[in-house]
This record gives sequence, structure tokens and C-alpha cells, in this order.
Amino acid sequence: MMQRQIRHPAGTFSLCACTNEPRHILVLGRTARETNSDTPTERHMLECRCGRTTAMHSTLLKAEAEWGPVMSQRPLALPAPVVPMRRRGPRKEVRHG
Repeated sequence: MMQRQIRHPAGTFSLCACTNEPRHILVLGRTARETNSDTPTERHMLECRCGRTTAMHSTLLKAEAEWGPVMSQRPLALPAPVVPMRRRGPRKEVRHG
């Protein structure tokens, strides 16, 4: 079994609780115990420097689903729009008869 790190652009994966972005690890081959032909030979996992990892999955999408959603793609709770007040012009004098 061989492991290889695949590089992705920053912000591809959701940040870990330790505020680091995980690494994408590609696992090639099978272990000696995995002689079953149903086991895929190419698996993906995400791991962080702090030790948090996902299980090995057949696709990167499944590994991402286990890791969690990308926070930058979540909708933000934006404040209500603020309408600026109109500025009043100079006050006109009214003539009374």
C-alpha cells in the first residue's frame, strides 16, 4: 500500500477545528489482509496536522462528506439592509401676510 499527498488550491476543503486545512491523501493498493477483490485499489482520505482523519473512501466526495462542508460555501447570516436617510436641504422661510 502506498500513500501519496495530492495538492489542492487553498480553500478547497473545510478547515479543521484547529484552523488548519486538511491534506488529501491518495492510498494506492491493498493491504495483505484485503485480499478480497471488492476492495477498491484507489482510496481517498483527508487528514489534518492535529491528527484528525477520515476513513478511507472509494471517492474523494465521500471523504469530503465525512469531513464536513466547506464553511465558505455556507450562506452567511447577513444583517438587514440599511437604508440611508435622505439629507434635508436648507429650510425655506415662509412669508406670512
